[in-house]
Parts: sequence; C-alpha cells; structure tokens
Amino acid sequence: MDKLDHLLQRTSRTFALSIPELPEPLRYEVGISYLLFRLLDTVEDEGRASNSQRVHCIRSIINEDGHRWFSDLPHFLHEWSETAPPDDPGYAELLTESGWVAAQLDALPAGPRDAICRHFVRTGVGMIERLEAAPPLETVEAVCRYCYHVAGIVGELCTELFVLHDPQLAKASDALMQNAARFGEALQLVNLLRDHRADIDCGRDLIACGTVYEALFDRAAASVQVARAYIGRLEEAGASEGIIRFNRVNLALAEATLPLIRRQGPGVKLSRDVVHAVITEARAPKLAGGIKSATISPVN
Repeated sequence: MDKLDHLLQRTSRTFALSIPELPEPLRYEVGISYLLFRLLDTVEDEGRASNSQRVHCIRSIINEDGHRWFSDLPHFLHEWSETAPPDDPGYAELLTESGWVAAQLDALPAGPRDAICRHFVRTGVGMIERLEAAPPLETVEAVCRYCYHVAGIVGELCTELFVLHDPQLAKASDALMQNAARFGEALQLVNLLRDHRADIDCGRDLIACGTVYEALFDRAAASVQVARAYIGRLEEAGASEGIIRFNRVNLALAEATLPLIRRQGPGVKLSRDVVHAVITEARAPKLAGGIKSATISPVN
C-alpha cells in the first residue's frame, strides 16, 4: 500500500486524494487501475513521439488477441521510456515501475482483474482510433467521444468494481451504468479546460478552436449534474460510505475548479486551503442541497 500511495501521489492530482476513501480491497483495485490507465495515457500524450509510434506501442500493449498482455507490459514500456521519455518525473517513475504494477494486477482475484483488463483494452482501442484520425477535435461531440475513451470507460470500470464488492448495488447497476460514463466525462472535461493553455504550449492541444472550448463549459456543467445524480443513486441503493466519499471527493474538486477556470482562464489551481475545505465538505454525511437524480445517456 505504501508503494501504491507513493505512485498515486507522484502521478495524480485528484485520485491520490479520493482513492484512500475507498474500503479495501476496492482501494487497492481502483489504485492499480488508475496506475495502469495512467501508463496508457502516458504513451498516448506524453513525451516526443509521432502518432504512428504511439499507435504501435498501444497496439503492442493491449494485445487484443486475448493473451494476458500485462505479462509483456514492462517490456514494451521500458522500450517506450527510451523512445519517448515523459517530461513529468512522476510519469517517468511510473514507467520504470510498470513491472510492479503489472504484477499487482496479475495477483488480483479473477473478477476485478478481468474487468480491469477488459476496460483497459477498450480504452486502448479508443486511443488508437483518435491517434489514427489525428487531432484536433473540431466539435463538442468529438471531444466527448475522446472523453469517453479516456475517462468514461474508467467510470464504467469503477461502477463494475463497486457492484462486485457491494452486492446490494446490483439492483441499481443498470441505473448507475447509465450515468457512469458521464461522471468520467465531467472530470475529464474539467481537466481539458484547466490544462488548455499548457497543452497548447506543449504542442498537444486537442481542442480545435475557441468556440469549441467555450461550448465545453456548458457540456461540463451538464455532465457535473449527471455525476451528482450518479452519487444520488449510490446513496439510494445503500452504497458503503467509502464508495460514496470517493465519488463525492472527485466531483467536489471538479465542481470547485470549473467556475474558477471560467473566471480566471486555464491554468488555475485550487489552493490547499480550498482543497481541504472542499474535501471536508465532500466527506460530510450529505452534500449541501442534496443530490437530485437525473437520467442523461452517456456518449457511446
């Protein structure tokens, strides 16, 4: 757990704060999932490499022929760390620890391990689709499809893991899955809006023009409401407090960041005092004002 927490803190702004809220063994499974998907994200958008090089590496990693790809993960990622080393030292460290991450995945029980592998491959396929089409993304719909592949699928994976470990959620699983992808989309859109200027400076901006950027604020606000509905359904179904707090913390940080970006522009960060206050409120028995259920279909 110490090593997992260390790697989360080195590679995550939000999930290093929210994952510890989960009960075991969910905490470990979601933590390993985050690191695996972060490895895939690192290949997709970090370092200096062509799209064709990224596609080749991702295709090698996900190995869609059904082979247990994670046994080969360290080999491919070691090669990638030499081909396109990321500038971020946390991501660079994670690449060197890919063998440890793969071993932790291999040691998980079959149910969560198979779910993680299946969704990992789906994300890789979506990344290949985008890289082969090549950015920029010229419509809100295109941005949302990108968000589905890199974050919406993660929302679906987390929901599947919640239901595996909290059997009373089974009766609500269909309703939760309706909104799971939009929860992930909400978090990813806030990240895209916040990091827009840095992405331009690094030459990896995904958003085609200013009008699309502006329209994404409305989409992000709508997705935040769907995420609130998702948490409401967890509460109604009697989910454990740890599961509810994990989702509240993720959403509360996104909700606090979105209006700040609108006022001050991309690149803003919440202060430590604000983060502490937001997390304290998110851990309270009820979010201020409660959460109303809503049904908005995910982007597929």
